[in-house]
Amino acid sequence: MSCAGHEDVAETHACSHCGKLWCGACIIPLRTTHRASCPECGHLVVASAPALDGVGKLEDALGRVRSMEGLTTAAAFAIGFGLSRYIGILLFAYVAAVVGYYFHIVRYVGDGHAGMPGPSDAVDSWGETFLTALTGLLCVLVGVLPQLIYLIAYHDQPDSLAGRLALAVIGQLYMPAALLAATLTNRPLAVAWPPAWIAIISRSPIRYARFAALWVASVAVIIAVIAVTAPIVDGSMSLEMTRTAPLATWGIGAAVAAFIWNVVIFGQAVLVGLYLRENRHELGFE
Repeated sequence: MSCAGHEDVAETHACSHCGKLWCGACIIPLRTTHRASCPECGHLVVASAPALDGVGKLEDALGRVRSMEGLTTAAAFAIGFGLSRYIGILLFAYVAAVVGYYFHIVRYVGDGHAGMPGPSDAVDSWGETFLTALTGLLCVLVGVLPQLIYLIAYHDQPDSLAGRLALAVIGQLYMPAALLAATLTNRPLAVAWPPAWIAIISRSPIRYARFAALWVASVAVIIAVIAVTAPIVDGSMSLEMTRTAPLATWGIGAAVAAFIWNVVIFGQAVLVGLYLRENRHELGFE
């Protein structure tokens, strides 16, 4: 397809209102955001991008997190986590920054942008960062809600491993909808509002079911990666600067582990953003 303003130039963006196609030279950047507007009607434009299958989404996520922005941001946050063993408040700063950047990735990719947002985009203001961190905490609580309900009702965890896994999976099946509810409304409490989840799921139930399966798989990967790398944090894994100075002594082990965690977490955020981009019209993300 060609640009509406330049017939000999391939289109790169499409208007979310009138549907006209434009190249990068035609669209009008908005100074306060990463978005741009249509030169014809003034509505927002989105980057043109083909729908991706499951493998394509994973390749896209891998390519983005391996970009300079993705790796440098993961490294910067990891350094903060490594130093938190000496300055405790940095642990909160690390969690807040990662959660804030996570939601920023979702919106950035959902808008159709290539690559990853830069490290400076992780924190707009500390007040907003605090609210975003609160949103992340609510997401965690909502995700374990089935286990909490079972615990309250029966005063104990299920006897079988299968029962515990079932409760964990049930919670993760609606987690993407809860996360998207907060993203679409910019309200932390939307995470804990089931009608919002139902509204999101009902817009594209089949697509959502497929994405929920991908989400559960990504959660399993994150948990496995954290479990494997956690020993680096306390020095019990045999990674040493010298024979007598384990990495954990200098906080480097924690930073190495956090860097790996950040990369896989950012990858999951890209997957959420890709789902948002592909279903932006159904979800009203304009």
